[in-house]
Amino acid sequence: MAWVSSGTVSVTNGSTTVTGTGTSWYGGLQNGWGFVGPDGRVYEILTVDDAATLTLKTPYQGATAGGQVYAAFPTGSLTADLTASLQELIANYQGVYDTVGQGRFTSDLVADNDRDTGLSWLASNHLGILVGGAVVAAMKAGKLGVNVQDPSAPLEVLGAPGVLAKFRDGVASNLLVQTDGNKTTIGNAAGSSRLALMAGNQEAIEFDSNGRASGAAVQSSPTDTTAGRLMTVPAFGLGVMDGMTSVDVDDMDTAPSGFGRISGNTTGVRPTGVTSGAVLTLANQDGRSSQLVFRAASNRVYARTKHDGAWRQWSEIFCSENLIGTVSHSGGTPTGAVIERGSNANGEYVRFADGTQICMSEVSTSASGGVSWTFPAAFAALVHYGGAAIAAAAPLFIACSSPTATSLLIHGWSAAEARSAFNCKVVAIGRWF
Repeated sequence: MAWVSSGTVSVTNGSTTVTGTGTSWYGGLQNGWGFVGPDGRVYEILTVDDAATLTLKTPYQGATAGGQVYAAFPTGSLTADLTASLQELIANYQGVYDTVGQGRFTSDLVADNDRDTGLSWLASNHLGILVGGAVVAAMKAGKLGVNVQDPSAPLEVLGAPGVLAKFRDGVASNLLVQTDGNKTTIGNAAGSSRLALMAGNQEAIEFDSNGRASGAAVQSSPTDTTAGRLMTVPAFGLGVMDGMTSVDVDDMDTAPSGFGRISGNTTGVRPTGVTSGAVLTLANQDGRSSQLVFRAASNRVYARTKHDGAWRQWSEIFCSENLIGTVSHSGGTPTGAVIERGSNANGEYVRFADGTQICMSEVSTSASGGVSWTFPAAFAALVHYGGAAIAAAAPLFIACSSPTATSLLIHGWSAAEARSAFNCKVVAIGRWF
């Protein structure tokens, strides 16, 4: 074979890398060839990396230079490599010839494109059928077993009265298919195995020895809304008992019908201040639903409805726990308790959720002029006010003047139209918003 010397090379003293210019080494040179460098020395090519790069087995000893002539030539290493490979092939083939070549196999017999399915030699005179890496049937001494590796009894279809088929696994349990009048029973005589019913090449429903069901016909999770599937405890929060946790509601606005648990991670519109509790969702028809939320650690309950796909605002249901408390509002809509009652040094007040406010106090009038009464709670709008003397022996009269949002002047008069000092009860009525 002719030497290769096309193009030029660049070399670096002490480096094993040779870079070519105008070369096409990949496929033209081989690992193990000789390389005559610009310094006249012969080196062994360790690897041909690409069309313009190769790696020497030992570092280049000459001076660093570029654009230099070179030569590469084949050696006898190719012949030696070929000989070694051929000897290895013959040795490997001998093992194949002595077994498979003679129609004998030392392991399972499977297809090349499905290597975990085929025939399996379990023991002497014991053949198994392998599917997906598992033995699904076995034959031994004229007996056939299904899903067992060592069947001790044959697969039977009996004609006894009332028994359609009986399958025995050779241990303690028998699967019976039998009739009794118009009733057909499928079960396990020992009651220790699972029973599955198939449909459409898949497990439709399975029962374990405790009577619990699973499979495609059963809910895959407590929030599975697939039509026609069997519900299980705690489906949509039903049947939740002590020690069990109801299903978390991911989004209040899309919760399915049923019971659920609200947590701090629940999205959607929740009642103001509610971070934990339970929710009951009832669907009426498409786009129409109702919800009740029970706030944790309290007796407070909230309700709202959805109409034509749009949720209304939450409204709190009042009870003895939240009937009396702090009243509040948002844009005129009550958001707190129904009644608020309080007192201070200026008297007592009562506020109602509709905005009505009543202030009351006991004031001593003065014979020298009006006495200012500061309301115990400020008004947004003062509407009515007045008063009466306390336990007066003679007729006494009250007059009020200079009303503001926070105070009122109280005047005491006698029947002789003279200012008089006495104790009286006063009241003011208006609105707090």
